[in-house]
Amino acid sequence: MLDGIIVMVIIALFFIVPSLYSLTLSGECYYIIQFWIALLLGFVSTITFTLLLGKLNSLYLQLPDILLYGLYIYAIAQTLIPLSLLCRFPQEMSIIKSENIGISQILYESFQTISLIGKMLLMLSILWITDKKRLVFYMIHRSLSLTSTPSALKTYNRYFLD
Repeated sequence: MLDGIIVMVIIALFFIVPSLYSLTLSGECYYIIQFWIALLLGFVSTITFTLLLGKLNSLYLQLPDILLYGLYIYAIAQTLIPLSLLCRFPQEMSIIKSENIGISQILYESFQTISLIGKMLLMLSILWITDKKRLVFYMIHRSLSLTSTPSALKTYNRYFLD
């Protein structure tokens, strides 16, 4: 438990310290640092969310495939959402210049729409899990398998370890 807390504090400091430091810098450096922080946070968010989806995609819960596919698309889109922030930079610092601002606005609106649909699918998934009482089923069967784990390990160790 303590190891998890230490790791979370280190990760938080990894993002908080550069963010606070960027407040003291000029405008261009501030936007660049904020962009990279958002991109890294999107990447971490994507990894953790796909790991969660891997757990949800179990034999106990049996989520419908359409919900899982939509949630995986939403998880992947979380990495790309900071790219849509490029059009929000001040014009003199923007990577996307004024002649292409329409494309960046379309990207921004499409990422926001994907994010909204993903959040609605996540809400529908939670509603489906609670309505079908799959969460209780999952917790009962996982707790039963955890209580039998020590005896199963003893049997395994007796026959398969040298």
